[in-house]
Amino acid sequence: FLTQLRDARVEAFLDGTTLAEAGLDDPWFTVNLYEGSERKLNGVAFGRKSGVREYRKYLASSLLSPQVFEADSAFVHSLINSGEAFRTRDVFGFNRHLVDRVEITFPDSQMAFSKRGPEIWDVTSHPNHLVAGKRVEDFIDEITALRAVNYVAESMDEARKEVFDTNGIHIRLFEKDELLRELVVGALGKHLYASTNDRIQILEIDQYFLQRIRDVRISPKPNASEG
Repeated sequence: FLTQLRDARVEAFLDGTTLAEAGLDDPWFTVNLYEGSERKLNGVAFGRKSGVREYRKYLASSLLSPQVFEADSAFVHSLINSGEAFRTRDVFGFNRHLVDRVEITFPDSQMAFSKRGPEIWDVTSHPNHLVAGKRVEDFIDEITALRAVNYVAESMDEARKEVFDTNGIHIRLFEKDELLRELVVGALGKHLYASTNDRIQILEIDQYFLQRIRDVRISPKPNASEG
């Protein structure tokens, strides 16, 4: 990654182009480098595409100078792919041992579970039903171990976000009524996506997780009345 940055060359300098005109007042992404014991800031910011053949160039500038220049898109995309390896693939982290309530909300129904003891969970949403406590514990472990297959977007527009939130499966984990984490899961074609309450990114996750949700099955208590 650092070698790519060191060996990169400017395609062309754009005299008279301001940072705002190049989209560099709000960059697409920035690489910050902190040098030496004094951690002097260096690096580069990338903004809009440029030129007649837009797919080939990105406007950029050094963090040490307002001079705008063009960078080859092959280099920029390679840099992104290299940097992607540094990103954490954890969907979210939390102390799974603190969880004492789990809610799974579907577009048309809800299941809620409260912990009463080690691997003992009550189905509070369906009083006449029970659940194998180990299934709930295993499900929490699956959420803890969940990883992103890919980062799809930094954010989602409001209209799509509303559809995602409405049609997705909401999974909420609590400790004494305090929300620890919320995960929204939704399928689109052959892919499964998720968002969390602590980041704006939309993540792609493995399809297997839908089966993990289905594994949390409840059943009527013996001799319980219907309802």
